Amino acid sequence: MCRKSVIITMFLFTLSSLFLYAQVSYEVDFQNTHSIPWTYHSIEKLNESFLRFWKLNIEGDSLYVKSFTMDSTATFSALQTNLVMENTAGYGGDHNEFFFEHYETKTMLHCYSNSFSTIFIFEDGVYENSFDLPYEDEVCNGTVLWDTGTFLYIDGYDVMRLDLETGDTELIYTYDAPNIDQGTELFSLNNDYLALMVNGGCIHLFDSEFNYLSENVLELDWLDSASAIPIADGYIFHFRFSFDEYGFYARIVDNELVVEDIMPFEPQADFSQFNNPVILNQTQFLYENHWYNQVSLKGIVDNEITWDENFYDGKTVAAMEEDVVVFVMQDSLHRLHVVDRETSDYRTFTFRQSATSSYWSAQTLGEHVYFFSGTSLIYEYTVHRLVPVNDDDVPSLDDSLTNYPNPFNPTTTIAFSLAEKSNVELSIYNIKGQKIKTLVSGMTDSGEHRIEWDGLDSMNKPSSSGVYFYRLKTAGYDRVRKMILIK
Repeated sequence: MCRKSVIITMFLFTLSSLFLYAQVSYEVDFQNTHSIPWTYHSIEKLNESFLRFWKLNIEGDSLYVKSFTMDSTATFSALQTNLVMENTAGYGGDHNEFFFEHYETKTMLHCYSNSFSTIFIFEDGVYENSFDLPYEDEVCNGTVLWDTGTFLYIDGYDVMRLDLETGDTELIYTYDAPNIDQGTELFSLNNDYLALMVNGGCIHLFDSEFNYLSENVLELDWLDSASAIPIADGYIFHFRFSFDEYGFYARIVDNELVVEDIMPFEPQADFSQFNNPVILNQTQFLYENHWYNQVSLKGIVDNEITWDENFYDGKTVAAMEEDVVVFVMQDSLHRLHVVDRETSDYRTFTFRQSATSSYWSAQTLGEHVYFFSGTSLIYEYTVHRLVPVNDDDVPSLDDSLTNYPNPFNPTTTIAFSLAEKSNVELSIYNIKGQKIKTLVSGMTDSGEHRIEWDGLDSMNKPSSSGVYFYRLKTAGYDRVRKMILIK
């Protein structure tokens, strides 16, 4: 197994009664290359331990949906196969569309073409139910509102609602447009509002109960596609009219969509949407731009759109709990950018691997990052978030956190106090920032506490002499202290 390590310095955002920054480090390792059983159509993250892969397969006149899971050691489960449709005449043509959407334990698959439109529901990867969508004109892809068990779709000029429990459908709105072929898009805005964008730049706004609220006309023509993501107390909309791409930032004020700023965007490879947008913080987000083979940064400043068209030169984005990893593949070089969410600062790690591919996607499991190539190969990396190697510059918010004796041999006692009952984690880290043992994890009563560490790691192996760190985390407190083990 090839292994490389690089240590860099970035900034760690810690939340307390004040906003404080402490210098931290990262370590990125290349772990291994794995072969995926077959090319997938969709990946969902089940939790920090498992990914689930989905594949559509047509055998004769039947449509099968296959799934399997992968754990954080890149171990694959057995395939699970579900027959979801028989007599699928018409599948395999040029006008078929397949769309997956995942939410908690649920997965929805929407299959549609010129001759049929069907919704399939899966629970924990197992086929549960299906509904044929009645339509008279042409069905466009829709949006699922999991909280209300509703699938919304467009049939010609009608916005239709499908109940995912009963299969009942109802008409909720009919809109006017000069030509339906000019495009229509329907999307949910944080489950609070529903936006319908039609050609001419007309946006119809509904509330979560599907009551019509208002409309806003941008006076642009020929809508091809559109998408929206929440950011900065509003929404960034990306859309395509003819071969021109635009974006605008809008906020909902008194049940009206108020457009604050509009500007042209660089074109996308598929001209359809922001690819895999990842929100960095309250005002910035990253997204994949396959047309230019880069990852771009956009944001909002004073209700105006800002952008840097050359922010990253890369392929795909993977979001970890605290950090963002941007992957770049150029010839035989694999590059990982580790991005700090709060500052947008980043550092680059370069690895020389032997394979290339025209398409990449990524997912994370804990500290593992997996990059999936179009050749069914998986590249596994780990991103270690390291604790400060020098905490002298970090102001102390609570002098009760201490350990004694220090230096110590063979045991030391870590003391802290809590003003109220809190969810507490107290962990030990080595000089590389790797967690070697957790001493406390869970709800802890208020008052003074003294926890002894005997110098053993989580495998009950004695730790060697050197510098160690103990970290105390609660809902409003995150602090690191240094101690020295001498033998």
